[in-house]
Amino acid sequence: MILKIIFLPMQIFVFCASYFRGRFFLSTRLDTFSLFLMKKSFPWIKGIFAYRLFEKKKFKEVLLLYRQGDLKKSSGLFLLSIALSRRATGKVNDRTISLLVAAADRGAKLLKNYYLFKLIATLRETRRMTDSELRTFDSEMASVGLLYKNFYYRACLELASEFLQQNKIDEAEKWYQVGRLSPCASASYLALTHYFAPVTAHHEVDRLASSQLSLIDIVKKSEGSICVVGNSPSVIGANVGEWIDAQRIVIRFNNYSLGPNFVDDIGSKTDVWVRMLPTPLIDRTLQAGVSLVVFTGPNSIYRSIPKWPEVLEISSQVQATDFFDEKLFFELQAMIGSPPSSGLMTCYTIYRVLGYFPKNSMIGLSIDGNVEEEGVYHYSDPMAFAAPRHNWKKEAVVYKKLLLGVL
Repeated sequence: MILKIIFLPMQIFVFCASYFRGRFFLSTRLDTFSLFLMKKSFPWIKGIFAYRLFEKKKFKEVLLLYRQGDLKKSSGLFLLSIALSRRATGKVNDRTISLLVAAADRGAKLLKNYYLFKLIATLRETRRMTDSELRTFDSEMASVGLLYKNFYYRACLELASEFLQQNKIDEAEKWYQVGRLSPCASASYLALTHYFAPVTAHHEVDRLASSQLSLIDIVKKSEGSICVVGNSPSVIGANVGEWIDAQRIVIRFNNYSLGPNFVDDIGSKTDVWVRMLPTPLIDRTLQAGVSLVVFTGPNSIYRSIPKWPEVLEISSQVQATDFFDEKLFFELQAMIGSPPSSGLMTCYTIYRVLGYFPKNSMIGLSIDGNVEEEGVYHYSDPMAFAAPRHNWKKEAVVYKKLLLGVL
């Protein structure tokens, strides 16, 4: 304790210097020195420091601090930083949830809304909530915190979404009526508004929420004549463009390119475009002939979508839009311990629907697990990078089992 008090001024100085290092152009070694000092610091200052590291997207440093310390006396903010850093790097599992639960228990009461929102949102990314968890949150949310009111409304809307997806309409409406008091929060949950107040919602939401054509439907109609074309540099020189275009269904991903230099290798036909929700990372436009756009992630229709206008615009330009099947997504996520890549999720859906994966129907996917080592990630975009939240090694194992038909 005496050492902690003696070194407190130095810890505060190092924390401030480390936090503003980008402005002062200080050495990157300062963060390493800070981590050393924080190991013996007070829980509250360690928590603030860890959260600042998280905000600066220094997830590895947060996890290093986590491995150095004793969690028994850790602050709620420190545990929250660890959990969110784990989630950002793909560890969306029971350990992450347990850290978030502990963070909510130890967190400052004034920030209760913030902790609850993060916990509920992460749980919904991981699996369906149990009845016990729903009852607990129903009780917890009854006590309104003083700060971060907007997070409280967002937590209400997350809870409403979960109840709705579990067909518990009365409970869903109760929390929706609370969450809708914040126009800022409810704007991201447009499908909820459409469900409970259809007159005020955008007409395009109805078509999006009740899609007449899903990825599963498309796979069934293919009868095995299907090709999944990824963006790996391995497609260069494949010279299978004609064969790909001859398939009944062709699926491509995100920023795929069909320039004249690639047609011989990967063809030009596209029936299904699997892509992320609107983000600056996706800059290609909808290709003529695409009948279905599938947004990645589990069924996000009742989740928070910050860029609803862009989603609705895409939906209006295509025959149908869909999301990955939630049950299959969580099933695969539990298998590999992290959110699956869109390529693996698509192949897994095909395998589960058909009962097998068609021979030679997987082209340009990184199935050997060496994504980080390969350097170049995209055949037409040298600046593209592999998302760190995917567990490429475990995905490679699933790919092999999928091709062998032993999943």
